[in-house]
Amino acid sequence: MKKKLGKHYYISQGQFSNLPKNIIDDAVKAGNAAESEKAEAIATSLLEAVWKLRLESLLYEYIRGEGNEESFVNFCHEALLPSRSQEQPKDNSES
Repeated sequence: MKKKLGKHYYISQGQFSNLPKNIIDDAVKAGNAAESEKAEAIATSLLEAVWKLRLESLLYEYIRGEGNEESFVNFCHEALLPSRSQEQPKDNSES
């Protein structure tokens, strides 16, 4: 999917800063629950929170009235947080 929003539609680093304490606490809990991949679990939890809290609605606002809002926002979500099935290809080799 190719969609250019132009220079006035950047997402700044400010969207990722100053998260509420409860979101950070939830991310740390997620990391503790997944001790073997703690850092990844914390990062994923934080990104998901930023997505829900700030980015999703911002993207909908950027392309309001374009007619393909849902698919564009879903594409952006997948780009930010790829699904597990795409990140880890199946290993078909026999041991």
